[in-house]
Amino acid sequence: MSEQSITCPKCGMTSHHPHDVLEKYCGNCRQFHSEMLDEVDPVVMIRTQFTKSGKAEKHEIRASDIRKEAK
Repeated sequence: MSEQSITCPKCGMTSHHPHDVLEKYCGNCRQFHSEMLDEVDPVVMIRTQFTKSGKAEKHEIRASDIRKEAK
């Protein structure tokens, strides 16, 4: 059985604790990764697209998405 780990996108600390891996939690920052996402990779634009039926769908564009497109 391989040991899993998770690395915090904010502080870079790696945890091997199973609950941290499961919950995507950083004990050093005392935050869940989902809570810090906007700090690490902010939403820079919201794009609205309309479906054929006329329904508006909003899509968040994050800084990392723009960096990927630029490559």
